[in-house]
Parts: sequence; C-alpha cells; structure tokens
Amino acid sequence: MATLHFPHFPITDRPVDYPDSVVLEQRYPSVDAGDIEKDTFTITIQDDFPFLTSNNSGMKRVFRTNMQIESSGKSVAVVCKLAMGRTHFVSLDKEAQKYEKNLKDLQGTVIPHIYGFFTGKSFDGITGVLVMEDCGEPLRFDSGDPKELQQGLVDAMVALHQRGGAVYTRGGLLSKNHVLARRSLDGKLRVTIISFRDTSIDHPCKFKGKLILGEPTPEWEELCEELDYIIRNAHYYTMAEPPYTLLQS
Repeated sequence: MATLHFPHFPITDRPVDYPDSVVLEQRYPSVDAGDIEKDTFTITIQDDFPFLTSNNSGMKRVFRTNMQIESSGKSVAVVCKLAMGRTHFVSLDKEAQKYEKNLKDLQGTVIPHIYGFFTGKSFDGITGVLVMEDCGEPLRFDSGDPKELQQGLVDAMVALHQRGGAVYTRGGLLSKNHVLARRSLDGKLRVTIISFRDTSIDHPCKFKGKLILGEPTPEWEELCEELDYIIRNAHYYTMAEPPYTLLQS
C-alpha cells in the first residue's frame, strides 16, 4: 500500500510545536498509472504549493504541486484536495469513493486520473488528501473553433451519464471551475469534468445515443433533464468568455 509524504505540510497556520512533516496512508487504491503499481511505494509531495482554492474554516485546501514517485524516480504534476477535520474529511471521502468506485473506468478520459486518496492524522484531526491529474491552468482560448469545445463538453456529459451514472445539480456544470480542456501534441482537445462532491450517482439515464451539435436535437422525452439542459446551453461556451481551462501538453 502506498504512503504520501509531505516533507513540509502545506498549512502555514499550524501550531508551532506540530511536526513539519506528515505521512498519510493510501485509503483507496487508484487505477494502474504507468510506473505506479499496487505494491508498497512512497509518493513525496514537493514543496511548491500554489493554492487554487483555500478555506480556513475547517482547513480545506486545493493546491498544485509536483509528486515524486520514489519507486521509479518519476515526477508528475498533480492537483491535491486537502481536507482537515471530520466535516470536510467526510465530504472529501465521499467524493473519492465516487472517483474510485463509480467513475473508475472514466479516469484519464472525461475525468482526471486519480492517483489515490490518502488519510491519516494531522494537527486538526482526521485528514484526507485526494491526489489527481493536473489538467491545466485557466487560460483564454484564443484560437480554434469553440464548437470543438462545446461538442467535447456534450460528449463528456453523455459519457458520464451512460457509463458513470453521474448527475449534476441542474446548471451547476456551467461553472468554469467544473470544466477543463487540454490540447495534446496531436492537436486533439480533451474536455475534462471535475468536482463530484455534489453529484448523485446511479442515475439510470434513458438516453442511449449520441448528441451532435448542429443536428436535430432528440425530443425532450428521449433525454434526461440534465442532458436536455446541457445540449440546449452548450452555446454558452464561447471564445468570448471561455469557462474552461486550456493546457498545451
């Protein structure tokens, strides 16, 4: 089983007498990821912690860093969601279970690859860290056809409904914080959906087909409420106000 080692824990307001270094144990194993195997290994989170979001109440953080895998020497860019205290821990644990149990076969495609969920104790009690693939920085999309992004978003949502059974609160997906896009070296644009804390799972979506922008939309009774909402609002994703992230990789 893997361990996650912080040489310097990314909380600056911890008690002065609390150890600087923290080690957490893997609670949920991730899917296979290159050199990472199911055997014992240590992941070291390096010391650069630019926070993406921060909530001092209950010690909730999301930060970007590099992860050093000691068994292979490989360094991987990751995003970590940190929760301290029982309330935030329970919420993050539920999200981690959705990634691991319900959405596992979508990891690395329309959702980020998850390297693992690690738990233990820190100065504020029970602590959890969800380590996931870094899908990029928020940048303007200043070239290309916005329809490529819009179709990618629709395809991603259909995959979540048909293969993962995940349902968002209506309209919540249009938040720019939930949709990322990454263009690979071969020019393909990958749309990634993140943040599953408030989603419901095991949605028996009645739509079994494929949605193509620009073609006639299926009748509303053929779609579930959320897919109907997404297909009718995909045009909000434009180059003028791009609610997504673009990373050249």
